[in-house]
Parts: sequence; C-alpha cells; structure tokens
Amino acid sequence: ARLVYTREGAERIMLCDYSTSSRRSGTVASVSGGVVYAKMPTGSRYAFLSVLAQGKSAVPESFFTTVDLRSGAVCRYPSRSVFVDYGLTRYGASFIREEGNALVETFPDTMKKSTLLSRSRYGAVIKKNASVLCYPSPDVRRLLVLSGEGGQYDAAVFED
Repeated sequence: ARLVYTREGAERIMLCDYSTSSRRSGTVASVSGGVVYAKMPTGSRYAFLSVLAQGKSAVPESFFTTVDLRSGAVCRYPSRSVFVDYGLTRYGASFIREEGNALVETFPDTMKKSTLLSRSRYGAVIKKNASVLCYPSPDVRRLLVLSGEGGQYDAAVFED
C-alpha cells in the first residue's frame, strides 16, 4: 500500500509518500506556502490543496493547487478565497470551480474543460464575497451548488 501525506516545512509543503511493502518514504512534490485544506481521493492520481503563500505584499495569496502523485507535476490556480473553492468528481478525476460566469469541470490529465452550469442558473445561490462550491452526483447529472460562510449558506440542486 502507498500512503500519501503532507508535511510542512519552513514556508513549504512537501507531499510525501510511504510504501508499506518496502518501508521507504520519499517526497513527491514541494509547494511554497501553508496548507489550508487537502483532499486526496482514494484511487485518484491527484492531490488537491487549498494553499496560502506569502507573495510580494504583506497579505498572503490564496491558491488552489493540484499535484500529480505519479509525476510530481504541480499546477497552481489563483483563488478568490482562503477557504475551499472547488468540488471534486467521484474519484477525483476532475475538479469543478467557478470560472468567469460558469461552473467549469477541469480534467487535470488533459486540461480539458467543460462548462457544467452558467451563472444565470445558479446566481440566486451566491452569497456576496463567498466561495461557490459545486458537488456533483456520481453521474454528474445533478449538481449541488452552495455558497456562504460562517454558518450562513444557500444551496440548490440543479439537473441538466
């Protein structure tokens, strides 16, 4: 079995793995910043992280980060929130984020994108200055869209 875990160092996050059969560990990838949230779905080749990193200004920058657990490749996407601002499909093969005026599914393997829902349909759910999260059903035909913070959330289910 392979165990994947995060280890924080001085201003860096290391994604490490440990093989139970060989009893060896190693570093898969290294990312600058600190982990706010990490999700590594069972069976997925990707780790998904919400990261705060010190940029050029005094205020830390927020990023959504994907790490390919096979190659160690890292992709960083700017985030508008320090909180989670993405949803994952069933086995972590793709992620869903709000881009522009739509919820967009992105496949990290190919970077193929697909618009799932336009903002004109889910706009009533959005709370001012809050993240929009999307959780799909296993077949991605229904989407739970929610927005809010501090215990004040609005949500709705949408079907294609």
